[in-house]
Amino acid sequence: MSKTFHVTLKKDPEKLIKQAKNLASKNGMVLEGDTRSGRFSGTGIEADYAVQGDKLSITVVKKPMIMPWLLIEKTITGFFS
Repeated sequence: MSKTFHVTLKKDPEKLIKQAKNLASKNGMVLEGDTRSGRFSGTGIEADYAVQGDKLSITVVKKPMIMPWLLIEKTITGFFS
């Protein structure tokens, strides 16, 4: 089952994606993409993201069964804040 989260961007998308890539790398994850769209994975999670204006949509397509959605949302949105 997939789930989509939405985040209002408070930073320039270029700076935000660069920051998210660095943070993902430090946490054993891989983030590939640009300021329009991309994909990231690691620790059993796979997700896609898309940027439209100041809105970021993140769709988780795979997650560990035992990991609650609330924890996933908090962790992922933290990468993009």
